Amino acid sequence: VVLAGIQADPLILGRFAVEAEAVARLDHPGIVRVFDSGKCFTDSGADGPPYLAMELCPGGTLAAKLAGNPVTPREAAALAEKIARAVHHAHTRGII
Repeated sequence: VVLAGIQADPLILGRFAVEAEAVARLDHPGIVRVFDSGKCFTDSGADGPPYLAMELCPGGTLAAKLAGNPVTPREAAALAEKIARAVHHAHTRGII
């Protein structure tokens, strides 16, 4: 959670904005897309917490999928390959 208002650290808010913009430029099927980012506004018009509007990825989390359900070596290798390709894509674009 990134704090807003008087509790916000300007360095952290700046880093959040830079990272959101960098991730929004990625286009890979293994990376959740970021469509928008910015600051929420409060009823008084003051800056609220920052937000990311991201692609909906139905199907649950990887942790839930793996919880108590061992996968075969072939399934594990296929998953590791997908993750490695996504990380490689981000890395070649200056992220990570």
